[in-house]
Amino acid sequence: MIPLPPFRLVTAPSDARVTSVARPGDVVAAGDVVAVLEATRGTVPLVAPVRGRIGGALAGEHESVASGDGIVWIER
Repeated sequence: MIPLPPFRLVTAPSDARVTSVARPGDVVAAGDVVAVLEATRGTVPLVAPVRGRIGGALAGEHESVASGDGIVWIER
């Protein structure tokens, strides 16, 4: 059996600019918006894939991110 890591990383689906991001310590449920990105095609909400607590952010508001960059991690 493969052990699950104690966290999940939420990544950017495309190149964009971060407009808002959840704060470390916030409790989230699966499906909650944890960050909002502004891309060339409009606003992209990023949702939590699991329930847990925001462990930290790898990108801050107004930062540019590339596709695949980590935005926040969720501790389970």
